Amino acid sequence: MNSVRRALIYTTADRYFGLAVNFGLTMVVSRLLTPSEIGISVTGSAVVGLALSLREFSST
Repeated sequence: MNSVRRALIYTTADRYFGLAVNFGLTMVVSRLLTPSEIGISVTGSAVVGLALSLREFSST
């Protein structure tokens, strides 16, 4: 049971760490790009996020 709890903690930490890094990266990129480039970047990120979600859904 201890290994299951540890795996759950690692998985949760990994997911939230990834979200925090992605949020920080989006803030940095938004300061460096023009408004039209930000729109393209956000659209690309949304497409990649959707593709990753579909990949995760199909692998289970």
